[in-house]
Amino acid sequence: MDSRAKITTWQPPHRMAAESRDYGPHSPTMATEWYVEANSGGTCIVRVVHSLFAETDDWDNQLTGLESGWPAFFAILKIVLAHYRDLPVHAIHESSFTSGSGETAWSTVSTALGLKGALVGEDHSGIAGVPPVSGTVAYVKHNEIIVHLERPAPGVGMFYAMPCGGPVWAGVNFYLFGKGAAEAVQRDRPLWRAWMDANFPAASAANDAPASATTAGAD
Repeated sequence: MDSRAKITTWQPPHRMAAESRDYGPHSPTMATEWYVEANSGGTCIVRVVHSLFAETDDWDNQLTGLESGWPAFFAILKIVLAHYRDLPVHAIHESSFTSGSGETAWSTVSTALGLKGALVGEDHSGIAGVPPVSGTVAYVKHNEIIVHLERPAPGVGMFYAMPCGGPVWAGVNFYLFGKGAAEAVQRDRPLWRAWMDANFPAASAANDAPASATTAGAD
């Protein structure tokens, strides 16, 4: 996904603001502000604020979608900063769209990966039929699970099925670090692409279709 925006405020490392029209040529302007506030104990608070400049309330559901998506990405950020700060990332992002329900898509993803009913703190050792994945469950939502990975390399795995106002966007994201990460990406990316196509065959051709925003406003 590409996103174009005009930077309106640039005060690193404490604040950045930008305006964009990512929802299409007739969409209202959206302002996004990032705040980073130092906290005690060597930590900080990261806050993201979205504002839509619209004359009607037709776009309010987009803000709701934004708000519901950010917490998972903040959970990933927290793991990365705590364990992999300053290390280069090697990533896998494979997804497909399906016209079925979000519940059905998530059941497909979570069951096939052995994550159905997973709880935070549980060890996950993967199942047959997918590239080796193991680690500790770090975040659980009704349609998203994040695993702090040991295999295929140290890092974070995110597995999801998100409604996008019509189709459902299902996929896997890996953020891998350290020794063996680049090799794991090269080896496993085509395997995960094949896995997505096998589980969502009717949607694989739409893999490059633009997705509605799945980020949110939270801290």
